[in-house]
This record gives sequence, structure tokens and C-alpha cells, in this order.
Amino acid sequence: MRLQKHQALMRLSHPIMRQAMATLCRQLHDPSGQDALFRWSLATLHHSGFEALLVFHYTITAINELREPLHDEVASSVFRVEGERLAPVERDFEQTVLHSESHPVKSSGRRDEWVRVIRGHWYQHRGELEAVLKRREADLRGVLAERAKRALDRELKATRESYRYRLKELQDRSREQELDKWLGH
Repeated sequence: MRLQKHQALMRLSHPIMRQAMATLCRQLHDPSGQDALFRWSLATLHHSGFEALLVFHYTITAINELREPLHDEVASSVFRVEGERLAPVERDFEQTVLHSESHPVKSSGRRDEWVRVIRGHWYQHRGELEAVLKRREADLRGVLAERAKRALDRELKATRESYRYRLKELQDRSREQELDKWLGH
């Protein structure tokens, strides 16, 4: 890549880039104004069987009491859009949708119509999606707590075993030194 005279490369840690990223994130998380940014896109699937589906991608981050990340993953859920209500789809169909190729909406009129519909129902859908996230959080909290407990038990067992081995090693060395004393070496 060759830079032109009016171009310059900047690292993401550069203050201008930090400010730009902060602005972008702020607009994504709190859209307002005429040209607001939204964290969604509109696409079509071939043969979905439904007029509208919502594919919801979200991140899961588990942190400990020291604010250290323990687990990160991206999860997805698929819902049928039924007016102001979202209905989850069957697991098999969800997997089919998630693994299908999506295509842009070719008709600008249809795309604009769907954008109006989605924006019009967003606050009701947002509440449902937040409830889904809270349920998912409660489910995962239990699963991850159990995993953490098992990992802690494994680590404690390994540490105790290592401690016993080291004590035995020190006792053996102490006995050798004691024997050496008695034998006069």
C-alpha cells in the first residue's frame, strides 16, 4: 500500500483514533439524531418461510471479582417477528438460519419499508431482547459458577498433591542430611 501525500497512518491508540472510536461506540449504544447509527442490518434469506426474522447476536463475557475476564463468546438467537412481539424459533431452524447466506434487500422501497417497521417496533423488541439477555445471564451464571467450582477443585487437588510431594522431598533430604551427620560425611 502506498500512501498519498495527503494520507497518514495512525495507530488505534492515537488520541484522534481513540476519540473517533469513543464517538462511534457512543452512537452505537445511544442512537439519537437524524443520521443515528444502529447496530443492526437488514438482509434476506432464501426460503426462510417467514416474513421477518430477527437474528440477535450478543457477546457473553464472564469476569471474576478482580474484574479479570474468565470467558468470552459470541452467541446468537433467532426470533420470528410477529408485529410487536418476538417469538423464538425451533433450535434446528435457528441453526439453519444462522448457517444460511444472507443477501441484501434489492428493492429500495421494500428495504425502506422494513427499516420503518423495525424502527417502529424497536422499543418493544428491545425490551424482549433485554429479557432474553437477563434469562441467558442467569442460566450462564449457574453454568459458569459450576465450571469455576470444578476448576477450583482441580487446582486445589493439584496444589495439595504438589505440596505433599514437596514436603516428602524435603523430609527425604532432611533424613539424608541427618544420616550424613551421623555417619560423619
